[in-house]
Amino acid sequence: MKNHWLTGLFMALLIPNTFIAQSYDYQNQPLDSVLAWLGREVYQNNTPAFQQIAWYAAGQAQQSGEPQKLATAHQYLGTWHYYHGLFGTDSAFFHDQKVVDIYAELNDQPQLAKALDRLSTDHINLAQYPEALQCIFQSLEIFEQLGDEQGVADAYHNLCTIYKLMEEPDNAVNYGTQAVRKFLELEQPVSAAIVHFNLSKAYLQKQDLDKALESMQASVDLIEEHGEARDKYAMLRAYTFRGEVYQEMNNYDAAQKDFEYVLEKAREFGGQNLVDGYSSSLGNLLRLKGQYAEALPLIMATLEHSKAYMNHADLWEQYQTIKECYQGMGEYEKSLEYADMAMAERDSMLLDRITNLESELEVKYATEQKNTTIAEQQQRISQQQKIQLLFIGLFILTAVLLGVVYSNYRSKQKINQQLQQLNRQINKKADENALLLKEIHHRVKNNLQVISSLLSLHSENVQDPEAVEVMLESQNRVRSMGLIHQKLYQGDDLAAIEMKDYFQDLGESMLDSFGLEDEKIQIKYPMDKIELDVDTAIPVGLIVNELLTNSLKHAFRNKQDGEIEISLQAKDEEQYVLRVKDNGQASTGGSTASSGFGTQLVQLLVHQLDGHFEKKQKAGTEIILEFKPQSAA
Repeated sequence: MKNHWLTGLFMALLIPNTFIAQSYDYQNQPLDSVLAWLGREVYQNNTPAFQQIAWYAAGQAQQSGEPQKLATAHQYLGTWHYYHGLFGTDSAFFHDQKVVDIYAELNDQPQLAKALDRLSTDHINLAQYPEALQCIFQSLEIFEQLGDEQGVADAYHNLCTIYKLMEEPDNAVNYGTQAVRKFLELEQPVSAAIVHFNLSKAYLQKQDLDKALESMQASVDLIEEHGEARDKYAMLRAYTFRGEVYQEMNNYDAAQKDFEYVLEKAREFGGQNLVDGYSSSLGNLLRLKGQYAEALPLIMATLEHSKAYMNHADLWEQYQTIKECYQGMGEYEKSLEYADMAMAERDSMLLDRITNLESELEVKYATEQKNTTIAEQQQRISQQQKIQLLFIGLFILTAVLLGVVYSNYRSKQKINQQLQQLNRQINKKADENALLLKEIHHRVKNNLQVISSLLSLHSENVQDPEAVEVMLESQNRVRSMGLIHQKLYQGDDLAAIEMKDYFQDLGESMLDSFGLEDEKIQIKYPMDKIELDVDTAIPVGLIVNELLTNSLKHAFRNKQDGEIEISLQAKDEEQYVLRVKDNGQASTGGSTASSGFGTQLVQLLVHQLDGHFEKKQKAGTEIILEFKPQSAA
């Protein structure tokens, strides 16, 4: 796979761009025409050609000094990734943030408010709810200043959604109620009905079932009275959500009546295909009632519908539900078969994400060589690092899931000899998935090594010493993360890192990077062996990387030799102490970072660790960081 990735990358650099988009000669079209084409194709065109043409348009707009058109190109790229890019949430966020930055610099308040609204959706999809709130409150302030009542109503609705996701139901109810009132004042009753969807769920969080039912009844009434033909899907959702409230109230008869009505209307609106998409609600209800045989074909129908639309997240959940139905029916072999399918689907999603990242990096890097500056390249590398961190969380979640499935089937060993044989198969599957996790860490490490190599290759063609220095520091940051993944796939523990060994490898790598000999600058590690989980080890490693960089660059300028000490100790069960000390020049050595970006990176990582940072200068410089270990997401 690694050789395939490198071959694709260099072919992308060598083959003319017209190869990618043969159907549209965009390079010979005015920029306005290219943007118009992108606007028409953004929701329909799911090929890499669209991404290539949009990057071309962004480059042309940047070169011609037309920021509004640059913002438009980034907006189309964000939308394309959201609807067509496999696991494209991170890429959509990157482009939507660009749009916000451009309109903020232009002080275009109406467009800035809309861009902030889009960015809040990206934060929601990334489960970054505080950041989403900040965006919405900023856009709400602008809408209120502009007197844009539609924007205010939408902002209230978004606030209701975010607070509901944050499980702060009182705030969700407050803003949802205001949103309903605003939409009714604007004579948009169906929009008010849709707000009731989230409002009802907020009441469920408050355990106020009567209010939840009252809210969904109001939603149904509004849609039935004011809804038009285009609102038929809103009506299906309203009855589905009301049925779910009845289900929470254990009123299974009323819930079943709503779910059966939804299927009846779905058949009228869209035929069997639409029926299959809504069948799971009734299927789950029948499963709860213990009617497994009646529930199974309904959930099977929704499963086939999800397969047709490539909805991987729903596929995994439906395999799990079917497994439970077969288990309830006593068909344990079938139950195990669908449990294996669920695990295979989750593994497939993770591997698809890695493959997608490799493909996307090829296109982005090739176009970046023409249309962006070194600073923009570094922003992309930073984004890839964030994605790598997301992978680690997903991989750990997969391991936990596999452990739960394994434990579930082990408990049934005593049923009969057949189940004992099935449990042995589960043991084998667990070993295979452990090997898969090691392979994933190995591939992530290889991808980081490729990024480091690309930075090294590019730095050879850069003449500016400051730019070369920035590229070197970026290589060291990427290398420090690569060491984490190397330790994971080489070790027995897939979730923790032995930090003394890691610090030693990192120190040797840094000395080699700066061309320093061990005899002149010695790095000591006065610490016992101590393990940190992955979520804690990565930010700690990056912080030590920044502090070592500064000591090696500044602390020993006028000395022939020197000494650096790195130690990590457990202060108690919930607190660790990291010390990085040098005996160099106290006035300049050991600063928190070597550049403005490094300073921001260290501050961000210390905040992420919920840590306290202290600097002492006496016969050198000592940095002391107290922090709490981070638990896996």
